[in-house]
Amino acid sequence: MAERWQNVVLRHEHARPGGERAKLLYNDAVIVLIERRRLKAGTAGTGAAPLALSLSTTVFLLKLACFLSIGLLAGPNPGLPSEAVIMNENRQANAGLTPEQQFLNDLWEEHLRDEFTTHDTDATLDTMVPDAYVNHIPVLTGGVGREQLRQFYSRHFIPKMPPDTEIVPISRTIGRNRLVDEMIFRFTHTLEMDWMLPGVPPTGKPVECGLVVIVHFCEGKLSSEHIYWDQASVLVQLGLLDPRNLPVAGAESAKKLADANLPSNHLIERAKAS
Repeated sequence: MAERWQNVVLRHEHARPGGERAKLLYNDAVIVLIERRRLKAGTAGTGAAPLALSLSTTVFLLKLACFLSIGLLAGPNPGLPSEAVIMNENRQANAGLTPEQQFLNDLWEEHLRDEFTTHDTDATLDTMVPDAYVNHIPVLTGGVGREQLRQFYSRHFIPKMPPDTEIVPISRTIGRNRLVDEMIFRFTHTLEMDWMLPGVPPTGKPVECGLVVIVHFCEGKLSSEHIYWDQASVLVQLGLLDPRNLPVAGAESAKKLADANLPSNHLIERAKAS
């Protein structure tokens, strides 16, 4: 059990403040646990201090270390539902990836960092092959080849991203030369988003939608991105589409993606009742 908890603590040690506290708590608890096992086997040391804690207290310390390391004691994150938290932890662990899969994972993370953190068009393009293409399926935005993508990223994508944009990871699947990323995409519509909502003036409304990216790799770089999302859900949240008489949903769609326990079949029931 100690080894299992240690893996969890070390995995999240640098994820949030409190990682060092968690590590110290864990180390203290493991020392006590080892001494208890030595005592049971008749090989305990002469010092009595490590045996002052009961087994239940030792187990509590182990659990507390893990909770501190993933930031649960800092209070709940209202923007991150429980299932999304679990999926995010699984992503961070990167358990079981081959070296080739890890390379694709790291390259994709670099690409996202260049787009959303450093806002660097040249660095973004450096992660892609010269004839790469990007296609945002619902609205047909993107480009083919370096020059089109340079214009797209520098004029219509990177500077047209709301400052509070948030990506909540749900799942990631990595194959031999393909990666599928499932996420919740959140933002406040404070500027005209050419790549997602071309021609729609800012509404100031919050939006969250499920989004899937299918990335293909070739010769160690990104060669294509197909990006899908529920545009009807986005338009409902912006007040541009009336859902009352249409089989569409607003923010509920993203919330259901993050929490499978939320009710299903509301639209079916509504249709039967009408």
